[in-house]
Amino acid sequence: KSVFVNVIRYADPKDSTHVTTLTRNRRFLKKINYNYKGRDVDAAQFSMKEEQSERDLQRGGLTHVYEIEEVYAKNLGLVYSKRTLEAGRFFETKLVDILTMAALEERFKAHLEKNKN
Repeated sequence: KSVFVNVIRYADPKDSTHVTTLTRNRRFLKKINYNYKGRDVDAAQFSMKEEQSERDLQRGGLTHVYEIEEVYAKNLGLVYSKRTLEAGRFFETKLVDILTMAALEERFKAHLEKNKN
């Protein structure tokens, strides 16, 4: 199976001695059916290893490695993601709804009104 590698490296514009490197190795796993709002949608499941490295010539460096599972559904895009931070700890996201800009603005206004006091 193919592995798609993406590497991004950038320096802090205010401190060129600090460099961040993000390396992603994404692998296609399989085609699946993903249930979105009660209907099955064609989707693709991927696994990814991500390494984020921070290097500073003055202070040393730090590297984080994450295991990530992703599902991309046809005509929807990324619908599910699970990032394992360490054993037993993870960050999971799932698409639950798609809103028009008008509906999003209305929800935001209602949220502001509700939390005014």
